[in-house]
Amino acid sequence: SSFWRRRLDTAGIVDPSAAEAGDLRRLPPLTKDDVMEHWDEISTVPGMTRQAAEAHLASLRDSRPGSMTAWHSPITGEEVMFFATGGSSGCRGLFAWDWDHLTKSAL
Repeated sequence: SSFWRRRLDTAGIVDPSAAEAGDLRRLPPLTKDDVMEHWDEISTVPGMTRQAAEAHLASLRDSRPGSMTAWHSPITGEEVMFFATGGSSGCRGLFAWDWDHLTKSAL
């Protein structure tokens, strides 16, 4: 994504595929504020914008008829699950995981 390209460039990591663990120390920590501020730039799923994620979560919260638990990209059909934090820290977090990540994380 354009967000990660800029972060890697700023850290002097030109070829991410050749980066080593020590190179990652040059990257600044990624904060929840960073994620929320640059959500649309971080996303690599076509059509998956922060606005689309918020609207999907609102449809689930409001129990709108036809609401599906998973969101589907209108462009690729990729299936994604959205998760949100409560915001008690002062910054509500919104995160997206695909099924592959969810299943591997559960193991």
